[in-house]
Amino acid sequence: MNETTHLLRQVRMVGRFAWLGGHTHAVLVNDGELIGPECVAPNYREISTATRWQENNGWQAVAVVALEGSDEPDYCAHCYKELF
Repeated sequence: MNETTHLLRQVRMVGRFAWLGGHTHAVLVNDGELIGPECVAPNYREISTATRWQENNGWQAVAVVALEGSDEPDYCAHCYKELF
């Protein structure tokens, strides 16, 4: 299994579950923004295509990150909902 396939499997898990291992997860895309779990599933086709073809359009997944409390809240770049 290559790195892209592994990353897309992680992205799909974020789209199915808001909490994984006790933490909220989000998808970090190539423009530095976060996509929250509620927006991953309905936009999985865009994320998957951009990631497979390495498109620089703001949908390419770079990593799946676990969010923890910080001084400033993180927001979903798609729906602007607070993630943590």
